[in-house]
Amino acid sequence: MPCNYFIYNPCLSVLIQLNGEDNFIVLVKKDEWKFYMNHAHCKKMSLSEIAKFYKNTKYLFQTYNSWKGWNQTKLLPLVERAKKVNVKNLSDKELLELNEQLGWAAHDYWLNPIFIDIFDPCADEIMLEEIKKSKLTINPQDLKTLLKPERKTVFQEYKTKILDYLLSPKDKQDAKLKKILADFDFVASSYAQGDPLTKRHVNHEINHINLKLAKRELTALKNYKKNLKKQKQQIIIKLNLHKRLALLFQFFSFLAYWRDERKAVLQKTVIGLNILGQEITVRSRLPWKEVCLVPPTEIKSLPVKKSLIQKYKKLLRDNYLLVYDHKGKKTVPLSKTQCEKIMKILRPKNSEAQSLSGKPAFLGRVKGKVRIIDWEKDFSKFKKGEILVTAMTRPEFMSILRKASAIVTDEGGITCHAAIVSRELKIPCVIGTQTATKLLKDGDLVEVDANRGIVKIIKKWT
Repeated sequence: MPCNYFIYNPCLSVLIQLNGEDNFIVLVKKDEWKFYMNHAHCKKMSLSEIAKFYKNTKYLFQTYNSWKGWNQTKLLPLVERAKKVNVKNLSDKELLELNEQLGWAAHDYWLNPIFIDIFDPCADEIMLEEIKKSKLTINPQDLKTLLKPERKTVFQEYKTKILDYLLSPKDKQDAKLKKILADFDFVASSYAQGDPLTKRHVNHEINHINLKLAKRELTALKNYKKNLKKQKQQIIIKLNLHKRLALLFQFFSFLAYWRDERKAVLQKTVIGLNILGQEITVRSRLPWKEVCLVPPTEIKSLPVKKSLIQKYKKLLRDNYLLVYDHKGKKTVPLSKTQCEKIMKILRPKNSEAQSLSGKPAFLGRVKGKVRIIDWEKDFSKFKKGEILVTAMTRPEFMSILRKASAIVTDEGGITCHAAIVSRELKIPCVIGTQTATKLLKDGDLVEVDANRGIVKIIKKWT
């Protein structure tokens, strides 16, 4: 379902944050947005950020803490208010004010952490250049360990609580389940749909747990930070890793953690916006599939104006591009003609290619049939053992990621969602291919060689 309600403001914020740059374009398409970046320009910006970190290692953590503090004081209190207040008792004015406040907070939320994404096209390149300068050979397993976030991801924290609940005495399980549903109410939501966690979701997670290994897995998760710190220290000593390279690994592993945190905050925000948006839908006597086309910050009165819906329906139908207008100092959509010219440049040049390349995220080699998944409504088509091909994985993809024999994405770098999850699930993964969803088709037989970052087409589906 086309949806502008949760993604339009982040798109605006991204371009406003990068308002001095001419090398960035955002594509808005249904409930998806893509960020097009100039590789050379991103590398220049990335190296500048890394240089700041080398000079002052507190820089990255201070930036993160500033972002986290803003979330805790500005954004998340609005989310909690939306969740706790009885929206039906709010006046139209109160409902619209809260909705607009949360909409703009969701916009401002991106102003700090968007710089994480500039590393996606070039992080691997920068890292390999530094390793080469050091004249070191680092085996893939050690490299994977050095890049792991030193703090548990949200998924690992959630899994820890699920295992603890499962292994608890029966008389304590109700209280533990209630706490899980409260503390992790956001994990079932996506970037464009605010579904709260339910007992059904928890049971689905439990169905994927091997009861014989549950106790061992819980112990490993509880000791994750301590064990990983020890493993990293052993590798640093073994390789005699100099400080600069060790800091680079620390930098990228923290970015992976921050990206995961950023995703969690966004999921929480989507739940709050969804609660308010649904009430606006009821009062407008319009279907949600129409109201959700309009960004929350644009809704100034009730009922929602049909002319406003038509405006954004047309933009979404044309799959529009956003750019920053330096003269007007604002973000604007390009015309349909301009969009078509740019998209022609961005489309893959060779649709007959027999292979494509990307970056290895988790090693391994697998043969299997392709299944392209763009939207959550397509999840039921995915069969166990198929190779998941998508533009990028998102939180809602967890249910099918476990079934996949390999993952291939158009987008992403070593700190992206697919990279993090593939390491946790130990699934071969190739990221950042740019064109996988365009060159591959459902049913194609391919070999995913994640050791080299190559996807080879063995037989096209006809």
